[in-house]
Amino acid sequence: MAISVRVAPRRPSISNILVAATVLASFLAVLPIVGAIGASFFQGASPRTAFASAPPGDYGVAARTEDDIDRIFVVPAANPAGAMEVGAIKHLPGFAARAAVSPDGKQLAAVVAEAGTPAHPLASLVVLNLQTGVLTRLALDIDLLQAPLWTPDGAAIVVSRTQVTDGGPSTVRMFNIDLASKAAPVQAAVFERALAAYAVGFGPAGELTTVVIDARGSTLMQGSEATSLSSHITRDWRLSPAGSAIAFIESDTTNGLVYRARTVLLDGAAGARVQAQNLSTSNQQLGVAWKPGSFAPTVGEEPTTQSSGVTAQNSEPRTQNSLTASGFDIPLAYSKNGDFLAVQRWSGADFENAGVPELQFLTPEGRMALTGFTRFFGWASR
Repeated sequence: MAISVRVAPRRPSISNILVAATVLASFLAVLPIVGAIGASFFQGASPRTAFASAPPGDYGVAARTEDDIDRIFVVPAANPAGAMEVGAIKHLPGFAARAAVSPDGKQLAAVVAEAGTPAHPLASLVVLNLQTGVLTRLALDIDLLQAPLWTPDGAAIVVSRTQVTDGGPSTVRMFNIDLASKAAPVQAAVFERALAAYAVGFGPAGELTTVVIDARGSTLMQGSEATSLSSHITRDWRLSPAGSAIAFIESDTTNGLVYRARTVLLDGAAGARVQAQNLSTSNQQLGVAWKPGSFAPTVGEEPTTQSSGVTAQNSEPRTQNSLTASGFDIPLAYSKNGDFLAVQRWSGADFENAGVPELQFLTPEGRMALTGFTRFFGWASR
């Protein structure tokens, strides 16, 4: 997940940002899903975008967020200056979209606050075709604070709706929305008495994998199988490429708020095994990404006086960034072949004094800044 903040005179705290987002998500209530709309419309895009005829390679999909619009770009990994604008998504002022790139790299699904008011925003699911610029609205009145999840074949998208009753527990429902048909969304899962629930991927057998946050803490659901992840709130969940493990960040409140990386092995054995992926005994971690073919996740580590300027790390031998003297990376996602890693680089000394963020690509040739871009949604390969 990319972290995006407005620059203010006071330096932002990553801890405050994450806690605020988690609390807000737990109280969000929206109306029932209306159904698949299937309405296509243009927002200043041409019939074919520059990406449609772009040469083979890896491309990041990113946004430049203005007050009430996200301008969507496809960014060549080897040359961010050659970014191509492919469309625009309008939203309520101050409400940037949360989005995910389709498995084939040709479409972008986005959850966007299109209606309502800043106090009571109403979110829709829209899909932007990166090659034609056509924007299609598929569903209304879904949860705002979620990233849509594509099915592995790219034929459908999973989104959630939370129903909160006055004075009672909330119910979270997951829906499959088929792109090709005009049929109503199909309910895929329901979670009672949940503070929140997030669809994070699919298991080896194609089962929907969801993390449920409730009074027990954080529980992983794969079909009807439940695995306890933590007694705390968790975030930044990422399944391994083979679906045999899930890595995440645990918000440990035992002695103040501390962020620690954890991995749960999903090997089918009774009681999945939890392994700490801490890179040191003192540093905190945020952000998770899996490099294709790797057996360990990459996580972002808070700098210390002994290792300032660290880059995104994994549990293999560390590498220190020699190009920058301070700051730290929050890993976002690897490209399909693992040659490129998108990160959010923070200029500050630690998580509490994070400084200024900037999106960057870590490439075999070095760092490349995505100047002016505010959110990263994923990778597309041609």
